[in-house]
Amino acid sequence: MAITEQVLYQSIECALLEGRLPAGTPLRERHLAESFEVTRGMVRKVLIRLGQDGKLDVQPNRGAFVPTPTPAQVVDAYQARVALECGALMELSARITPAQLQQLQEMVRHEHSAAASGQARQHSVRMAGNFHTAVVEILGSPTLLAMCRQLIARTQMYVALYEPQSASECAPQEHAQVLQALEKRDAQGAAQAMKAHLLLVQNRVLQRMQPRPCAPVADILKSIIQGH
Repeated sequence: MAITEQVLYQSIECALLEGRLPAGTPLRERHLAESFEVTRGMVRKVLIRLGQDGKLDVQPNRGAFVPTPTPAQVVDAYQARVALECGALMELSARITPAQLQQLQEMVRHEHSAAASGQARQHSVRMAGNFHTAVVEILGSPTLLAMCRQLIARTQMYVALYEPQSASECAPQEHAQVLQALEKRDAQGAAQAMKAHLLLVQNRVLQRMQPRPCAPVADILKSIIQGH
């Protein structure tokens, strides 16, 4: 397979969302370029894109690294999400339409199906993020949506890095509880269910913030590319 910019981007993103690259892992331009026989310019563009998407920490004159959050940064990100998403639900509960509810219900059904079929971790992480994004997107505020996407991208990495694989089955159940309250137009209940869900995820992340070893980055990425 020819290693295009998009193939390289997707393989690194997949490795990140599946938690295969531990916190702090460096992604070296020269090493990746040599391993995949591509230009350093291509690698640089991919790493910058991943940094802009909140998946990597790109540091001037140092390079790109898998994020290494502190416990305080994890708490700060989830507290921001609680404020944003619970506020969104309070507003949304009064004016959500049957079609919009159906859209969210369908997303949760897909999450349940994915969990039951044992799909790859990256899919459960993506689907969970898509549900939260959709809740805010329905409000129709581009500013709020941009803030939400940035926070979700950051916390997706925390989940991928530290939350246990088994916890992926919890997300659709917790999302369903939010929807049950939303269906009843219960603003307080929906906000409380969302807050409880986000704080449970936060605490699962905090409990497992331990360093772990990593296989060579190029070997991990090649196995992902070959798997596709």
